[in-house]
Amino acid sequence: MRAYVMPLLVAACGAWLSAAATLMAPAAPQQMIAQIDFDVLHGQASAALEALRQSQNRHIASADRL
Repeated sequence: MRAYVMPLLVAACGAWLSAAATLMAPAAPQQMIAQIDFDVLHGQASAALEALRQSQNRHIASADRL
């Protein structure tokens, strides 16, 4: 009988600990979400796009030399 009870007990404890950890996780306050600086994000995206274009131009130029 113990062979059947122990795995069930371990599974129940694991499920309880998992649920407790999920419930104890702090939720992000709405104020923090609203503080996203879209100007900074736009600048970073523009810089990344320009770097990608330059990388593609270098790749095309090196392929033309072959």
